[in-house]
Amino acid sequence: EQLRKFLVGQANINAGKTVIFFFSKSNKEGQSLGPPVKVSFNKMTIEKEGFQYGHSVYAETLTDDFCEKIIRFSQELNLNVFFSVPALFKNTRRHDDFMGLGCAFLDDVPAVLSGDLFSKGFRFGDFPFPPSVVIQTSPGNYQVLWNFKGFLPADDRYQGPKPSFLPGSSKHRKELFNRMLRQLKKRLSGDPGGSNLNQIYRVPFTLNHKPKYSPAPEVELLHSDFSPDSRINFGEFYAELLMPELKNHYQDNFSEVFSNLRKNNDWMVMDNLLGWGEPAEDSNRSWTANERDLSAARRLYEYYKVPRETIEKIIQQSPNRQKGQT
Repeated sequence: EQLRKFLVGQANINAGKTVIFFFSKSNKEGQSLGPPVKVSFNKMTIEKEGFQYGHSVYAETLTDDFCEKIIRFSQELNLNVFFSVPALFKNTRRHDDFMGLGCAFLDDVPAVLSGDLFSKGFRFGDFPFPPSVVIQTSPGNYQVLWNFKGFLPADDRYQGPKPSFLPGSSKHRKELFNRMLRQLKKRLSGDPGGSNLNQIYRVPFTLNHKPKYSPAPEVELLHSDFSPDSRINFGEFYAELLMPELKNHYQDNFSEVFSNLRKNNDWMVMDNLLGWGEPAEDSNRSWTANERDLSAARRLYEYYKVPRETIEKIIQQSPNRQKGQT
């Protein structure tokens, strides 16, 4: 029942569906033996039960019996079982099957942060957003998710509503999501590396069959909250992640201006001032450096009433100007 409630919640934030993936146990050298579709006994067993290597899970049809089978496969067949963190069009992890995001996520949470995670009621230091989900994949190793208020589609093939604040093209929406995940990882772990949009996490209550573990530990669901009131506004979340970048680049010279941007969750202007951001129209064309600076300058002048001379000083320090662009 606990697993069913978790998977229903995960499916609901991802436009009604998540995907379960089955992988065979790794060998002693840590190399995966491949998905069960390549292992005849496992393939026959899970297909007899009506499963595939990548198996769609729909919120409205999920049953306790289905979840019991997943747990049993992990225990009896030594299968590592994962769920898709983002929404996918098909039951694969190909790049072009990425549909969109219902949450932000962080893998391999550093041990230095895990103390905060538990001592402060599932909060990371001064980061203002408590996680929606915390999964312990093995003792001391955690995967964390923050659920958004609404689904954020990345691909134009998605037929549901598309938030007006997102860039117009699929290409630019994926770039935005990658930036958001990169800033999250940098903010909380100090690692500037990117995250895979098609991320998969271990299913709670199954076993972690990495070869270094004997016996295999159970994947624990330490915390989950899928209630509507707990969900996070994307703009507020992303604006919070951009503040350290602005302060670092501009050396706190315009703290009052940037504080107003943060207070209004004006992440689009913040993006522009960091040399990022794309046009709203449905086009793969990227903005030029001048277009980004002019868009930010116009917003600061017309909406925030920032004096012209202050805006000129900000733009002179923008990443685009420092690269020698006029």
